[in-house]
Amino acid sequence: LAAQAGDEAAAGLEAAAAWLAERRPGWTLLVLDALRPHLARSALMASRLQLERARAASAMGAESSRIRAFRP
Repeated sequence: LAAQAGDEAAAGLEAAAAWLAERRPGWTLLVLDALRPHLARSALMASRLQLERARAASAMGAESSRIRAFRP
């Protein structure tokens, strides 16, 4: 069933891309992570950025006491 649903989704995207190409030449579809809701993607990205900032601050040693990581 999952494979059939994936095939149907792919066919739908191809049809949508063809429709868009006819009506708006030069425009393309942008498909983000279609398996997760936007809110979940945003939360994951924010957590990842916060972790990267914390690692960078930790790597700076003594200077890290002056650096704070804030959520975007």
